[in-house]
Amino acid sequence: MRQSRSDPDKLISDSQAYFSDLDVLFIDSHTDICDLYMLLSDSHCHISDLYTHFQGDITLPAVREALPIGDIRIPDGWEKSNFGLE
Repeated sequence: MRQSRSDPDKLISDSQAYFSDLDVLFIDSHTDICDLYMLLSDSHCHISDLYTHFQGDITLPAVREALPIGDIRIPDGWEKSNFGLE
């Protein structure tokens, strides 16, 4: 029987192999927030189980609360307001 996508065990099981994608973003405790935002917002990648975990609330405050991302660096050309910083 297939488990619900929101089941925590399934979330961990399905996403575990894809955490290396996230780890790349955490080098030196700095995160390129646009890459992280796009990764978590991509409903076609397997990490989309995290999207389900966030219940669609892919915002900087939700990401900051859920992930140990350290200092956040906003890339040039991205508005801080896009990520809830203003």
